[in-house]
Amino acid sequence: MVTRERNKQMWTDMPARLITGVLLVLLALSVVIIGGGVLLAGLLVVIFLAGRELCVMLHLDDLTVPVLAGFFLLAAAFHQPALILVVGAGWLLIGWILNHHPLHQAHVTPLVGAVYIGLPLGMLAGVRGMDQGLAWIIFLFSVVWTADSMALVGGRLFGRHRLAPAISPGKTIEGTLTGAVFAVPVGLLVASVLALPLATAVVAAGPLVALSVLGDLLESVIKRLCNVKDSGHLLPGHGGVLDRLDGILLAVPGLYMILVVM
Repeated sequence: MVTRERNKQMWTDMPARLITGVLLVLLALSVVIIGGGVLLAGLLVVIFLAGRELCVMLHLDDLTVPVLAGFFLLAAAFHQPALILVVGAGWLLIGWILNHHPLHQAHVTPLVGAVYIGLPLGMLAGVRGMDQGLAWIIFLFSVVWTADSMALVGGRLFGRHRLAPAISPGKTIEGTLTGAVFAVPVGLLVASVLALPLATAVVAAGPLVALSVLGDLLESVIKRLCNVKDSGHLLPGHGGVLDRLDGILLAVPGLYMILVVM
């Protein structure tokens, strides 16, 4: 009886997650398909919401993070040739800070938060402007969203071994593998349907899954440092906007660099 009740509780949030998830998918795809100014405006809205959530978690009483992130977005979107250098410098800065200081929220500066949110979303706008950019973004979304969704299902059905118990006790190795097993073929199927170069898609699919998992864990580190469960409460069943962006924020730079190199 206890086991049955526990299993029932594990799935009580699924209707809300499903409805919210479908609406978010439709909204995201619509904005990306339209592109142009609508895409930039949509990304600025996302930056404001996610940046504000990060400010609240870090106990910052201003809008420093979303404002700075907005500048990074615009710089990335309108100056593509310098984008990789800027992103590289940003992540080196993050690495230096985390390497030379204890993991404490006081050292997660507004500048780092702006780089964390703004530059990847700027790179998303950059991918949209590439040849077959829309198709590549749909490919990216299909991989990351499938990995995330199936990891949740796989974890609740088969999860036994914690992936990173000190960071995110709810994530399991079984769930992560389930997500990867589904995400890679789904991504390749989408790439085939959209007539994308399959060689590039094959190279990108696995790393994108790995980066999305790392992005999820990175946000979990931030939330643990800030002693919060979710980044916000705007999205029923999902938490905050940043909770839905976490995997995308690392996967987008990975896709961008693969497309530039290949």
